[in-house]
Amino acid sequence: MVVFQEDGAPSHQAKSTCEWLLCNSVESFPHPASSPDLNLIKSLWKILKYHIRSWPHPLTSLAELKATVCEAWDQITLEGINSHVKHMEDRIATVLAACGRHTMY
Repeated sequence: MVVFQEDGAPSHQAKSTCEWLLCNSVESFPHPASSPDLNLIKSLWKILKYHIRSWPHPLTSLAELKATVCEAWDQITLEGINSHVKHMEDRIATVLAACGRHTMY
């Protein structure tokens, strides 16, 4: 089973997207709009972008970009992912203490 997560921003709730997810049996994971504190993938994107930006030369083709992204993704370890997951309870507590406002944990 695939569970798809995106934040609840109105721009992510296009009718065509919702219909496609429904027709393709993709379950959506509810997520509040504008809440990067609760979205673990944001932390991983930051790490991924860091690896790509540290590449020794500018990328000049789509193929090179794809290969670089794959290589950068492979450098993200399970331990690295888990280090973000283990702080989720703290993030949730911080967001709740801020009455749901964005805190940029």
